[in-house]
Amino acid sequence: FAVDRFRNVERIRGEHFEYPDDYRPDTLFKDAFGIISGGPIVDVVLRFNRRVSPYIRERIWHATQQVENVDDGGVVLRMRLSSGPELVQWILGFGPDVRVDGPEDLEVRVGRLHREAADGWNDMSLAGRGGSVAASPEAAASPEA
Repeated sequence: FAVDRFRNVERIRGEHFEYPDDYRPDTLFKDAFGIISGGPIVDVVLRFNRRVSPYIRERIWHATQQVENVDDGGVVLRMRLSSGPELVQWILGFGPDVRVDGPEDLEVRVGRLHREAADGWNDMSLAGRGGSVAASPEAAASPEA
């Protein structure tokens, strides 16, 4: 919900939402990267170069994370989580500063999306016109994409 897209809001006094007794958001989202949960749980291994390694070290990205320093100043980030669209988009945001070392399907997907982005600059008939399979976060996260 983007607040700037709201056209009209009406507050109804006296009404409120009752959480179900069994609602446990910590359990619901424990395997998620961000707020989208679901999908198989996988062991993700990401190798970041020295340019972004301080940023990776200083944050808690997921409860399962393990950060290992490497000799060249980079880091390896390991997490066990649900590999969904938010994870893919987050990885893509690091551009050439990250390499996916596992799982293989995530490595292939991110590599393909990087190539499509680069190729889009050469073939503007696809770029920005919905021609890419990564036109939506759901498509970017899809194994077929």
